[in-house]
Amino acid sequence: MDLLNERQRHDCDKKLVRDSRQSQNRVGKRYRDKLGAEFESLQAALRMGCYEDDDAKKEGALTDVRHPVQLLGQHTDACDTRRSSTINKAKVLALARERISDLLQEWESVKAERDTLRQEKLLGGW
Repeated sequence: MDLLNERQRHDCDKKLVRDSRQSQNRVGKRYRDKLGAEFESLQAALRMGCYEDDDAKKEGALTDVRHPVQLLGQHTDACDTRRSSTINKAKVLALARERISDLLQEWESVKAERDTLRQEKLLGGW
């Protein structure tokens, strides 16, 4: 009788471990899927930034906006509209960091230009 109970407990323990592992695997997969989707979304946003920069150049924007199309001296496909493949996550993060830096520089430039125009207006230059 003890042998039967011991075997049932062992089988039950194995089932609990297997179920726990499967549950952990499902949680991990959902996490990886969500993280992957966020990286794809970030890469798509970087591509949209390329289009916006192109539009600004066509409209004769006053600032020179450099877009992060080079990373560590290598050309990336962040702005290549002909390719829909994803680049690795480290490059996506590096491109995003570069884009944020570029936007901050552009913002500072626009603020300086705004301040100059305000000064000219105050001094009667208009």
